[in-house]
Amino acid sequence: GLKSIDFLKIDTQGSELNVLKGAEIALSKANISVIQVEAAIASMYKNQSYFSEVDEYLKEKGYVLLDVIFPIKRNSPIGDAYYMIDLSNDFICADKNKLIKTAFLLTSLGFKEKAFELLKIVEISKKESKQICSHLQVKRNKIINYFAKKIFRFKA
Repeated sequence: GLKSIDFLKIDTQGSELNVLKGAEIALSKANISVIQVEAAIASMYKNQSYFSEVDEYLKEKGYVLLDVIFPIKRNSPIGDAYYMIDLSNDFICADKNKLIKTAFLLTSLGFKEKAFELLKIVEISKKESKQICSHLQVKRNKIINYFAKKIFRFKA
């Protein structure tokens, strides 16, 4: 089976909490870095779980809420909640590659400030940053140049 999941998106029309409970072992071991889960604040589906239930469950499993985004145009009671592993977990902070992969993922989701926090924890050198870029098979695009200038302190 999978040892870790970088990004998990759950949109199951009200059964999100049941899906998360099915992933209890992976969540408890912090094997899932970032989670996007449908967040409902009003009844839309039969026997649905609500955002408050999902939020409480994920926090119990060691995840922190990044943001909840509701579509403005539709005035919908359903949006998306984004979570990541709690960085107070020393085991997570010891895994440089996981932190860097999570930082790149957070950037692509629009959470640049949180990504910077992760990269500051890592304190990687120029040589390591090049190895990481190669390891992640990421081309030197705008995101890499952006991070390189801000964090790695070298010109890409």
